[in-house]
Amino acid sequence: MIEKWIENSRKDIYAFLDKEFPLGGNRGNDAARYVMVNERSHFWRPLVVLASAKAYGVNEEDALPYAASVETLHTLTLVF
Repeated sequence: MIEKWIENSRKDIYAFLDKEFPLGGNRGNDAARYVMVNERSHFWRPLVVLASAKAYGVNEEDALPYAASVETLHTLTLVF
């Protein structure tokens, strides 16, 4: 059961990041996308945010931008 939730949540996170960081923006955006928007990413940080939201009864769709922001901030520290 939890494996299915993790897999579905990872797909949702990937889709959200893919939409928010389109390819071909600028060098900084493309570098961030290369690191962040990767189908092989585990997305542990955003998964923790989504699990916390779920524990407090927050809708996952409402929490998704916040979960993605954690991954974005992490990527920012790696790129810059």
